[in-house]
Amino acid sequence: MKRVLAALAVTGMALSGTALTATAASAQGTGAAGCWNWTAPSSIGQANGTVCDGHVSGYVKDTKADGKCPFVRFEFNNGGVEDSPWVGPKGAQKSFSLNNGSGPKKWYMMHVPC
Repeated sequence: MKRVLAALAVTGMALSGTALTATAASAQGTGAAGCWNWTAPSSIGQANGTVCDGHVSGYVKDTKADGKCPFVRFEFNNGGVEDSPWVGPKGAQKSFSLNNGSGPKKWYMMHVPC
């Protein structure tokens, strides 16, 4: 986990000049075959959605007036990495859909300066 967070901080510095924030993620089964819910709790935003057959859908919302735009970074089972849209200012929300096909193995709420 320390290596992942260190890599995220380095990536964030390259993207925005400041370290990005990553938070823990969780998953919960929905009962439908091949489908489950995901969430990325954070103090800077909200993000929730569903994974079905490797297809990720959901939303990300900015919940703080702090000049930071939250987004979710997904690491997929096939090695691919994709980001949700960045969202801001406070109260803004965007829906998204990612179709990597292999399903996510990890995801993190992160932010960049708006």
